[in-house]
Amino acid sequence: MENQFGRTSLCTLRAGEKEGKTVLEQVSFTAPFKIMSPFYESGDFMHVMLLSASAGIMEGDTQEFDIEVKEGGRLRFSAQAYEKIHKMKQGSARRNARIRVAHGGIMDYGSQPVIPFAQSAFRSTLEAELEDESSLFLYQEVLSCGRAARGEKFEYRFYHNLVHVRRQGKLIYRDNCFFEPETMDLPGLGMYEGFSHMGSFLVFGTENTSEKVEKIRELLEEDEKTQGGVTRISDMDLAVRILGNGAQHIEDLFAQIRKIIDI
Repeated sequence: MENQFGRTSLCTLRAGEKEGKTVLEQVSFTAPFKIMSPFYESGDFMHVMLLSASAGIMEGDTQEFDIEVKEGGRLRFSAQAYEKIHKMKQGSARRNARIRVAHGGIMDYGSQPVIPFAQSAFRSTLEAELEDESSLFLYQEVLSCGRAARGEKFEYRFYHNLVHVRRQGKLIYRDNCFFEPETMDLPGLGMYEGFSHMGSFLVFGTENTSEKVEKIRELLEEDEKTQGGVTRISDMDLAVRILGNGAQHIEDLFAQIRKIIDI
């Protein structure tokens, strides 16, 4: 494996609150990363969009994200386009993300849908540290079966995504997602079940009343294009899974869920 950029690709962000508005206190990045000028979607909620000069993730690529939201900061982080994991001869690519959310901070980590090309291999880890119950963290992911329009369904070598979330140093959530098409029946029962896309939406640190959870269930049950469910992990944390045949529709459902939980 050889990283085409010659070194680890880094993106570091520090967001805090100043005079009632979220500001970036520190920004640094290396090739191929850049960030678009931050903009505000509503009130003091800052949106930072990651830009990349690369066509996608290549063999040997190593990426590191280090994001901190300080007290009172409200940050949404996303990327400019769908994430393409390109064909690899024999190696793999890796991404590590570390996120810290202080008291009263909000971090909305909305990665773009992932498209693993045939013969690709990717490992990802995400470590989120929440200072206390007032620290709010949202995580969104949509994983496709591959380039379905080109007949590449589940032809990648493996996709491994490990998510750890801790609150006050205690592990409250762990998701070890490992897909290896050669040894698993990914299109079958208990996996994609005939669909082409799988979406995950996690919420930590908001009061998930029975009314909110029921509204989410009704939303998923009424949608005829997808199958999904919501799990109430605790009074403050929940997980939503959706199977569908298009990334955009799943993302639209996630946007409706954000409105239900009032984010």
